[in-house]
Amino acid sequence: MNSKKHKADSEYAGRINYTLYEISNAVNTTRNLEELYQSIYDSLNKLMPLPNFFIAIYNHDNKTINFEFFIDEYDDDFPIIDTLEGPSTLTGEVINTGQPLFLKENKLKQKAKQKRITGTVPKVWIGIPLIIQDHVIGVLSVQHYENPEYFSHHHLEILVSVSDQIAMAIERRQILDDLEKKGKTLNLIMENMGSILAIINSAGLYEFANPAHKLLGYDGKKLIGTSFFDLIHPDDMKKLMNFFKNGIENHIFHIFLELNFRNSKGRYVPISGTFDLIMNADGMMEKVIFISDQVHDTRACTGFEISDKAIVRAAGQLHKNIKNFVKNLEINPESISDKNHVRITQTIALIKKTLKILKHSKSLAEHLKANPSKNHKTRKKASATRRKKNILIIEDEEMVRDVAINALKTFGYITMEACDGEMGINIYKKNHMYIDIVLLDIIMPKLSGTETFKQIRRINPDAKIIVTSGHITSQDPKKMFAGAAAYLDKPYQIMQLKKVVESVLD
Repeated sequence: MNSKKHKADSEYAGRINYTLYEISNAVNTTRNLEELYQSIYDSLNKLMPLPNFFIAIYNHDNKTINFEFFIDEYDDDFPIIDTLEGPSTLTGEVINTGQPLFLKENKLKQKAKQKRITGTVPKVWIGIPLIIQDHVIGVLSVQHYENPEYFSHHHLEILVSVSDQIAMAIERRQILDDLEKKGKTLNLIMENMGSILAIINSAGLYEFANPAHKLLGYDGKKLIGTSFFDLIHPDDMKKLMNFFKNGIENHIFHIFLELNFRNSKGRYVPISGTFDLIMNADGMMEKVIFISDQVHDTRACTGFEISDKAIVRAAGQLHKNIKNFVKNLEINPESISDKNHVRITQTIALIKKTLKILKHSKSLAEHLKANPSKNHKTRKKASATRRKKNILIIEDEEMVRDVAINALKTFGYITMEACDGEMGINIYKKNHMYIDIVLLDIIMPKLSGTETFKQIRRINPDAKIIVTSGHITSQDPKKMFAGAAAYLDKPYQIMQLKKVVESVLD
């Protein structure tokens, strides 16, 4: 008798393990959450027949419970629960406590009198919290309307044993679905930019070329795998290679250049734009990202008529849009235990790298004029003059730093950035011959603004330093930072910054 029971238990344990395997594998075999929910139900239904079943997902942001999947003999709709306060529903109770709930007929009748059950009252009900890293993301529930003995504590234990795998599968599928949507939107934005966008690997080959390459007469898709450098005029290659060398040695990963590109007719066309370097952990170059700025010359050289509106349509909102797409991607990769780990983390890294690079393109629209064919020589000369001015921003607040960088780029300056005093001094030591102004915050981690100011002046006594802070009185800066070129109170307006920079340079 004992051997038969042992065999039966062993077989059932095997079925549970196989169910866990099916649920885990469903993340890779399903295309979306709806298919995943159906697959989870199908796997559990083979383990124990489930005439009534639902998966509810809890939205932590707006505190609502949405019944995203259900199989029910009586009810054909489950309303969204928009509050967990006061007398909660059974599902809400599971979410609030984070504990399984097993209720039989008498208890369920009491709950019904308390108006804590929506719809038909069952005879037996089990609710299991779906938990990821101590956070309840939803509830799995089974019930029966006719037989109060249909489910036992044995079924409760089984559902608890598979709940972790179900929760992880749902979370992974949610992440993949979210990334797929964001990736498609990101790709759509990049492909519809009026500016030329090229992503080039360390071998100099195109990894991505957007349709704006038609301004040069090329099909962007056909450029993939070909050499980007083959399109650059030989006389400009030295300029580009010097940037790569200088960037790797001195940590200058962003620059504005004007290069001559060969169009599909074999003629060279001057195009200005920004280059960004992406480095790996070993300090080796992985990619060069190029985004064109002024593309006005290409019309005459290629015969393509491109409206000014088309040229500038995406640039102004690009940074804001992509930032919105990735703001909810902060996850803990350690919670992803299978092969999706690599795919998910790589995708997140790619999107975030792209965001960091493309944030600079927010200012491109301001560089373009309503009629780019006029006064080209005048603008080209003025642009060349502006590009000689390099400003180092030393600021620990990312938002403030980004505002300053984007504003200064809009006004035509080259920028370098540091998030603390130590980094700022290291950059200044290596590049002080090329830095015209330092924009220095006073309150910073690691090394104070006062000490940073002193060390910069030791490196270069003539350094032009604009001191900025919102934490000191208007009288203090002149005492603490004697010799500063100017003082800016935070928060400052963009035009204030422009005016102060111009006065210091004059």
